[in-house]
Formats: sequence, structure tokens, C-alpha cells
Amino acid sequence: MITLRITAVSFILLAAAPASAVNPKELIESCRNSVGKPIFMACKGGGGSPEACREKAKPKVQACVQAAMEKSLAKQAAPKAEETPTEADIAKVAPTSLVAPPRTVSDVTAILDQQKPDSSRTAPLRVAADAEVPNNLKGLPLADFYYKRGQARALLGRNDEALAAHRKDLALTEKLVAADPRNAEWQRDLSITFERIGAVLLKIGRRAEAVDAFRRALAIRETLAAADAGNALWQTDLVISLVQVARLGDDPRARLTRALDITQRLDRERKLNANQKGWIGMIGQEVARLPR
Repeated sequence: MITLRITAVSFILLAAAPASAVNPKELIESCRNSVGKPIFMACKGGGGSPEACREKAKPKVQACVQAAMEKSLAKQAAPKAEETPTEADIAKVAPTSLVAPPRTVSDVTAILDQQKPDSSRTAPLRVAADAEVPNNLKGLPLADFYYKRGQARALLGRNDEALAAHRKDLALTEKLVAADPRNAEWQRDLSITFERIGAVLLKIGRRAEAVDAFRRALAIRETLAAADAGNALWQTDLVISLVQVARLGDDPRARLTRALDITQRLDRERKLNANQKGWIGMIGQEVARLPR
């Protein structure tokens, strides 16, 4: 049974300046001009007050920004090499907030103002978050069940419950890896689980534990990347982890410099997609901003 695991947090962290322009402020401004302004002007022309017209335009602007962010983040998500994610799959693993500046749909809508949850989007999440554990699941399928449960609960803001689900996924995946240490895909799944745990821990203020989880993900990806320097997926996973721990204050100059070196090498080898090419400028800017 093949299921989808995406390094969700990774693309939050590396979405600062991709080629597809995932900059939240730019998206907000674009949607205000293309969607909000025409609604506002038509409303004012009809005699509406500025305040009323702004309130009329705001939901449409929010929807525009949300759709644009989801589209960009979904494009950046890197599935396992042999998998083609469906729209439903991507919805199950939509990224959650990690650090400022805002990178996610929820962060952007917070900038615009508090937005009531869209029941059409949250209903499937609640189903996944509260589904009964099937009796016939074990091993990898059961681990993936808890992985998806954790993702859904995190998106619903049920962070303690999300952490519990991801820890069950972790225990199951660790058993799989222990039984077959040479299975690289299970190793990668394990790194993604550590990454998800780190993201939730960071959201609930347990920073030291979060850093430890991200370091564990990094250690696994170091091993995978060293085993096959030609595997672009494993190399980009390593770049993601290096940026994550750097942004959490773990030897940022060395980590970011190495991430930049790897990304530039992959670019020379023509192994980066259009979005990943944008990482080069983003990481370079972060290195340049570090204190000397």
C-alpha cells in the first residue's frame, strides 16, 4: 500500500522567495487589486460607504489569497518519487504554520483579519481527525492512518491531539525501520514524521523539543543523501532540513551555506524544478542577512 507523505513543513520554510511568487504580501496586494478593488469601486459607485464596501470586498480577497497560496504550496510539495498525489491527498497534508514571516494560508488570512473556518474545508478534516481506527490495519498502513490523523488535527488547531497521533505514527514507523533498516522509503517516512512532530511542538511552545525533532529528521536525511548524491529528492530533503534547523538557531551560517551549496550543485546538474530554483536566491539572502 503506497500512501503520500509530504515534507509539509519544509515548503513552509522554503516558500520565502520561490520562483512561483509565494510571498504573502505580494499575493494579498495582487488579490486586493484584481478582486477587491473592482468590488470596492462598484460598491462605492452604488452609494455604499467605504467601510461597508471594504467589508463586502474582504471575503472575496481572502478567498483569492487562500486559493493562490494553496495552489503555490501544493505545487511545491514533493511526493515520494513513485507517487502522483491527488487533490484529496494534497488537502490531507496541507502545511501548517511554523515561523514568521507568514508562509501558510492560515497565516495570510490572519493578516487580512480573523476568518471564520470554511465548513466545506473543515468537514473532511474533522472526518480524518476523528475516524475510528480500522481493525484490519497494521504496520505501514496503520502508521499512515495516524500520520493523516495527526495532519488533520493539526490543521484544526487540535495540537495536543495531533502530537499524540504523530507519536503513534512515530512508534510504528520506527518499528518498520528497525525491522528493515535498508528500506530508504521508510527511513524517509521516519524523517517526515519527526518533522511533523517538530512543527506541532513548535506551535505549542515546546521549542527545545521541537529543535530535537528537527535535528533527528536532519540526521536521517544526512544518511540518505550521503548514500546517493545523485538522488535529487533526498538532496532537496536535506536542504529543507538544513534550512529548518538553521532558522531555529542551530549553527545558521554553516547550515545555510551548506544548503546553498547543495542547491547550487543540483541547479548546475539541472535537477531542480522551477520552484526549487527559487530556493537559491532565498537561501542566499538569508546567509547575507546573518550577522558577521
